[in-house]
Amino acid sequence: MSTVAAVKVDPADHGLPGDSPIRVWRKVTAEVNVAGYTTYHETTVLNLELMLSNAGEWRVSRILGL
Repeated sequence: MSTVAAVKVDPADHGLPGDSPIRVWRKVTAEVNVAGYTTYHETTVLNLELMLSNAGEWRVSRILGL
């Protein structure tokens, strides 16, 4: 079983496009605790593209690096 212990959202690293009114890029770091045959802690870093939907909500439109 995995549980997310913490999430940190930062501006995107250099090399990604700049933000616009309808599209932004963010670096998300998740601290995950995993319990199973062995118990361990891992840190996952993802670069995300988010787009503003017609309903006015921000949605993840792309996960980079997967």
